[in-house]
Amino acid sequence: METFVCGYNRVVNGSFRICDWPDVTERRLPAVEAIAKDNQSRTLAVEHTLMQPYAGEKEDTNKFRQVFCSLESDQSLRLDGYDIQLWPPVGAIPKGISWRNARETIEFWLRRNRKNFPAGTSVQRVLGLNFELSMFVKKEPHSEGSLTVGRSTVPNTLKEVISTALDRKLRKLVATNADKRILLLEMEIPIDEQIIAQTLESLSGSFTDLKNIDEIWVVDTFLWERTGTCWFKKVWLDGVSTIFEMFAPSGSSELPVFVKGRELILS
Repeated sequence: METFVCGYNRVVNGSFRICDWPDVTERRLPAVEAIAKDNQSRTLAVEHTLMQPYAGEKEDTNKFRQVFCSLESDQSLRLDGYDIQLWPPVGAIPKGISWRNARETIEFWLRRNRKNFPAGTSVQRVLGLNFELSMFVKKEPHSEGSLTVGRSTVPNTLKEVISTALDRKLRKLVATNADKRILLLEMEIPIDEQIIAQTLESLSGSFTDLKNIDEIWVVDTFLWERTGTCWFKKVWLDGVSTIFEMFAPSGSSELPVFVKGRELILS
């Protein structure tokens, strides 16, 4: 929460500081997570929720981290001059499979084939596994060489997930006395921010309280535990309009660091 407020100040040229944690201090009634106040005594109410974008996401995330995420930290797998991105599908590792054997086989396959991946995005089949696995591979020029992993083909339950979050969070956020109200949706798996914005727009007729929410942001914490980096993306109102990146290592007592940000030109 403090990381968001710190970055938010940078993109809006603000001076907000968290002054109260109502969901901790107020035990009798539902309350928002944080209230911030700026130098002109304007108040900002922020409510946060962690969303599980599909059934079984937690279990699948554990498998994904054990099998794929360690590849990122192996610098010997990087290819000089290129950024290689691996995008296996959700549920890529079946039940009953040795995670260690799968990781070692994928590592061997990547080391052997990375130079031969075509430029741009392609679909590549991983050979040598005792189950079928194909994934999107993206290869682009990069000054130093990098390797990142993510997940693709998320099951189409996002609308239901966001509906549940709005149903649980909107009422108490709207009831909070503040000059501005913000809902912060945390995602541990990357989902295109344009899709989230379109989903919110499609739900606006069903959730009339949305008109009383000033802004909705998504925070992508997929890389946070491994790299200390998280991305914040404004998705409401008027679609995706602002994106910024923060560096705030998990467990660190250091202040969050604003890395970069940009406003998008809306057509």
